[in-house]
Amino acid sequence: VFQALDDISADVRAEAVTLIGKSCDAEDVEDILVRKLTDQDTQVRKNTAMSLMKLEAFNAIESIEAAKLTEKDESVKAVFNVAVNILSRDSQAEQENE
Repeated sequence: VFQALDDISADVRAEAVTLIGKSCDAEDVEDILVRKLTDQDTQVRKNTAMSLMKLEAFNAIESIEAAKLTEKDESVKAVFNVAVNILSRDSQAEQENE
């Protein structure tokens, strides 16, 4: 699956980030996924943000925010916003429960 992250096909890369988001622990894959926030393909970028959100990769909030600053596609920005909002909310809730 990790080799597929660098596949020539955007569809393969998009599926790879989704699969990683469903089957790995955040601390193991967060750095790898963060690099895909700037992939050339919009679907890969969207799937990456969603995977980071599903993994509850709270440390990725800053990286998603940074990627959002240079993002030109409005649909990708919207997904980045959702991911940041949910990660921020869940991070705060987790801190309150500690």
